[in-house]
Amino acid sequence: MDYKIVVTADARTDLDNYLDYLVNTKCSLQAAKSVLNDFEESIEVLKMIAGSTKLCDNPRLKDYENKII
Repeated sequence: MDYKIVVTADARTDLDNYLDYLVNTKCSLQAAKSVLNDFEESIEVLKMIAGSTKLCDNPRLKDYENKII
């Protein structure tokens, strides 16, 4: 089952900034393509494995967000 992966506006802005830096400052179109490909591949992998992690079923991890704030 595929899950929907949400990429925040901040994450998109960061990605755009990285790509802009690689293309315009470092003049490396190949590096920019590689970063973009890795980003897109990571999203596809996350879609497939998101349901298999079952972090919320683990009582020690259930309230993890509140513990780190």
